[in-house]
Amino acid sequence: MNLKKSKFKRIAVIGGGISGLATLHYLCRKYCKRDDIEIKLFEKEKFPGGTIHSQQVDKHLFEHGPNGFLTINPLTLEFFHEIQIADQLIVASAQAKKRFISYQNQLYPVPMNPVALFKFPLFSAREKIRIFQEFFQKAGTDPKESVFDFFQRRFGPRVAQLFLDPMVSGIYAGDAKKISVRAAFPKIYALEQTYGSVIKGLFKQKRDKKIKRKLVSLKDGMGSVIEKLYTMYRVYIHTKIDVASILQKEEKYCFKYDGQMYDADEIFLCAPAYGSSYLLKELNKDLAELLNQFEYAPIAVVGLVYAKSAFKNFPQGFGYLIPSSERRQALGVLFESLIFANRCAEDEILVRVMIGGSRHPEVEDLSEDEISALALQEINQVLKAEDSPKQVYIKKWRRGIPQYTQTYLALRDQLEQLAAQFPRLHFCANYLKGISFNDCIENAYHSANKSLL
Repeated sequence: MNLKKSKFKRIAVIGGGISGLATLHYLCRKYCKRDDIEIKLFEKEKFPGGTIHSQQVDKHLFEHGPNGFLTINPLTLEFFHEIQIADQLIVASAQAKKRFISYQNQLYPVPMNPVALFKFPLFSAREKIRIFQEFFQKAGTDPKESVFDFFQRRFGPRVAQLFLDPMVSGIYAGDAKKISVRAAFPKIYALEQTYGSVIKGLFKQKRDKKIKRKLVSLKDGMGSVIEKLYTMYRVYIHTKIDVASILQKEEKYCFKYDGQMYDADEIFLCAPAYGSSYLLKELNKDLAELLNQFEYAPIAVVGLVYAKSAFKNFPQGFGYLIPSSERRQALGVLFESLIFANRCAEDEILVRVMIGGSRHPEVEDLSEDEISALALQEINQVLKAEDSPKQVYIKKWRRGIPQYTQTYLALRDQLEQLAAQFPRLHFCANYLKGISFNDCIENAYHSANKSLL
């Protein structure tokens, strides 16, 4: 028996989105001096990246997924330094700090301080007073409380309707009355539990906070991070691979791909919940069925490029969100070329319209022409475009964003309990512990550190 061969270990990372690629990075960093460990990443598409992709056509940069991230986690910035693209980070423009709410086809700046809140025309005097009564509201006791109910209880129904409802749509493409505040906004939930008041807690945190909160992206789009990781770790990455069901074989896991059986000592499942469900159906039926219960919302992203002359007075800001009470198909619009430089030519404006979500799941079945028509209708109604767009880009995600609903935490707890039966089988994806870019990097870091080969 070859003693060296018997000690050889294999690690498989399944799924090449940012969670999988970041996990690969941290695993390679951890085991870079070990010649007895083989690491492979398997991705079913021909190029990794998942929802992160920057489509460059002429001078237009259209993001299929996230357009940036907040500098609130030092680990993410450290990650960018490690892969040597921190010098490509760009900061959002100052005007991007201004956000709008679209109400009855009019845009209203979101108040960012007490004076602006006092002047906000969509709140009555009584509703403004109700906001500051938040200091005296009792902490909630329902661990399944929705985001809408939480903010309605603490700040009043108008705040929940005009601010939190569209915010949940903007982040999760979800329904604020179904999304769990403890699951989706754990820090806000913790403020109430710790300080007895969200406002009091925010003031306390602001005094203690040392990290400057900035919105940043990459000069050539968020897809640059995927391209860099692919270049760095190409020898480990296997694309266009359909992994068959994972099985257990003594102390190893095995699966078939390209007609051959692959044995792994450790597996990191970085695929979406529904993809992991398919892979585990033969290993453990209960685990597979549980994973299939995690919900996703469909979303269509439409990039529209206009000549600047198409608008008389284009609003200067980040973009706007739309309350569900407006009953429009669009969730919101981002003014991409005003947020970050080099997203289109200087005499053009690029916007991204978000359509669908859990409000309108029928977007999943709409044609590109129908989706384009909805986006144009939104821009014409609110921004009063006087000309047609020069270019239209469309990306539809049938299962786009995980929904952290009121049953989510119970599902996650059950998953952790069942997964404990399978040592060295790890789950790392955005349906667990956060959907943001920062969350994905942090979860990948902690996941890779669980490897004990």
